[in-house]
Amino acid sequence: WVIGAGAYEEDFQDTQLRVSSALNRLLIYTGIGAILAVIIFGLLALMMANRIANPLRQAVALAEKVADGDLTQSLHIDQKDEVGDLANALNRMTGQLEDLIGNIQEAANQVASSSEELSSSAQSLSSATAEQAANLEETSASIEELASSIQSNAENANNANKISTK
Repeated sequence: WVIGAGAYEEDFQDTQLRVSSALNRLLIYTGIGAILAVIIFGLLALMMANRIANPLRQAVALAEKVADGDLTQSLHIDQKDEVGDLANALNRMTGQLEDLIGNIQEAANQVASSSEELSSSAQSLSSATAEQAANLEETSASIEELASSIQSNAENANNANKISTK
C-alpha cells in the first residue's frame, strides 16, 4: 500500500504567508509590550526615587539650617521606613539642641549675674578698706600730735623743774 499526498504550491505559500504575518504581529505586540513595560517600570522607579530623594533633600535642608543656627525648623515627613526614622531622629536632635542651648544661655546669665554681684561686693570691700585706711591715717596723725604734745609738756616740765631748782 502506498499512500500519496499532494499539495498545491499556492496553498503552501498562502500558509507560509499567514504564519509569517502572525509572527510579525507577535513581534510587534511583544515589542509594544516591552516598551510599555519599560515605561511603566521607569515611572515606578522614578516615583520610588522621588519618594526617597525628596525627604532626603528636606533632611539636608534642615541640617543646613541647624548648622546655620536656626533651631526652630523641623521636618514633617510621615513615612514608616528608614527615611521616616531619619526625619524623626533629626527632629529629636534639633529639639535637644534647642534645649541644650537654652540651658547654656541660662547658665551664662547666672554667671553674668554672679559676676555683677561679686564685682559689687569687691567694690564695697574696696571702699570699706579705703575708709579704714583713711581712719588709720587720721588716728596715726592724732597719735603723733599727742606724742608731740607730750614731748612738749615733758620739756616744759623739765624746764620748769630746772627753773625751780635754781
